Amino acid sequence: MKNVSKTTLFATKYLEKMKVIILIVSVIFNILLISAHSVKSQDLTIKSTKKTEPLRLPKILNKKGWEIPQKHELELISKMQIQISGNPVYKCAYKTKNITEIKLDDYFLEDNENLIVNPHNYEIREIYSYEKTGRLFAYEINYVPYVVDEKGIRTVALAKTKRYYFDEDGDGTFETMYQSQYLPENLPQWIK
Repeated sequence: MKNVSKTTLFATKYLEKMKVIILIVSVIFNILLISAHSVKSQDLTIKSTKKTEPLRLPKILNKKGWEIPQKHELELISKMQIQISGNPVYKCAYKTKNITEIKLDDYFLEDNENLIVNPHNYEIREIYSYEKTGRLFAYEINYVPYVVDEKGIRTVALAKTKRYYFDEDGDGTFETMYQSQYLPENLPQWIK
């Protein structure tokens, strides 16, 4: 029994170290992608001559709502109860029925005045929904960036990017997006 405990402890520590390594590689990859693909988008002014590093915006609002895959495009894998700030909620895991590719923007603020929008190609890998008493209030979507070379060969990166989408007022529109690797700890007021 002691050997099983030592093996379990070793495996747990190994997995924790691997998560840290994957997170570091993900950050480095995203920095490389951003520096290589900085573009001018829509009516936004982008100045690439500044020498300071842009700040990633943690929270972006889109009054029309962010595009979330529809339930008929998803297959439920699991449902479990978790705690968010002491509140019991259900977290449901889904997979897409087909490979879902999207263009996703990364938002940065340069020198507290210029918005930088960097679009990248991503593939949706994992989707989670969060609900309390049957009311859906958030989605977590894990994306993997990919590039297509001049020969049309598609290469998927190992790094993952997470986005959290929240329905802040209970109207069914997920208008708030968090560019974060971690779930925001505050539930929307309407769900409490």
